[in-house]
Amino acid sequence: MHVCSKWSVLAVEKAFFASVQRALTLTPLFSMGAIALFSRSLIIAYAALYALLGMLLALLGTMHVLGVPLGITAALALALVLGMSVDYIIHLAHAYKNSIFADRYHKSRAAVFARGQSIASAAVTTLGAVLPLLWAQLLPLRQFGAVFALVTLISLAFAFFFLAKI
Repeated sequence: MHVCSKWSVLAVEKAFFASVQRALTLTPLFSMGAIALFSRSLIIAYAALYALLGMLLALLGTMHVLGVPLGITAALALALVLGMSVDYIIHLAHAYKNSIFADRYHKSRAAVFARGQSIASAAVTTLGAVLPLLWAQLLPLRQFGAVFALVTLISLAFAFFFLAKI
């Protein structure tokens, strides 16, 4: 009979990562459903889903390039703040839907002008609150701060430069 004290930890980690994977799968789908429900436009909902999936892939790729490991702390931070990053996309999608212009170019520009300053201000205050965590003594806090800052920057970039161009 083989006995190891780490087997119970392994079971907890496997369950945790399965939950994070489920959250990363369901968050974009629920976000798309909410956008479709409130904007009453499947085209806008699909564009937001496309931007959210691209943002998630860009975030995971950036974390890999920067050497941020996807450990328990980073996975928890990623699952928590992905929902926060949807806010930027939702605000732009709502402004786009309610624009008085007829063509896509002017509607997207009006959405950025209408909501751009408030979205950028929200991102700056979020970064201002998270950046001190990058110099924390505890490694989990540093990882949480790094993931939170990356999500904020990438979601802001995708909202302004990707969703607004669709």
